[in-house]
Amino acid sequence: MTNLPFFLRRVASPGGARPPMFVLICILSFIGSGLSAFLYLVMALNFDLVVTQFESGEIEIPQLELFLTGGMAFFLLESLLNAISFIGVRYIWNKKLVGFHLYTASQLFLIFVPVVFLKGHPFMVADALLSGVFVLLYYIQLRRFGLFDSNVGSLDANS
Repeated sequence: MTNLPFFLRRVASPGGARPPMFVLICILSFIGSGLSAFLYLVMALNFDLVVTQFESGEIEIPQLELFLTGGMAFFLLESLLNAISFIGVRYIWNKKLVGFHLYTASQLFLIFVPVVFLKGHPFMVADALLSGVFVLLYYIQLRRFGLFDSNVGSLDANS
């Protein structure tokens, strides 16, 4: 156990130590959801400026035109869903079952929002598989904590 990097060692928590796999997937989710929420929000707040610069040729980013077809609403919705995902992981970190449901719902919506908002955007199987793997890993970890038992698995945020 001592050969593991410090961030993968068991982290103390009120209910006992957190397993390294649990810590790892939470950290990865915090980074991914947090950065995505921030970046999509920045893009939404600067949407008109980006469109103007893209149309004038000042910005040349591959696939940017596809993302701009979604409009500001696409970026705001992506930011909101990633923020909900982040909040869900925060609840999961505290071993609250409601976090799993928030995270899972937001990930499902994040899979389909680009297909609905972006013209010509195909369904991304890789995104769906990656989200599915994380949901499955969270399910396995939370099941180990006993959160899916009938008496413990309340949807109450304080449970």
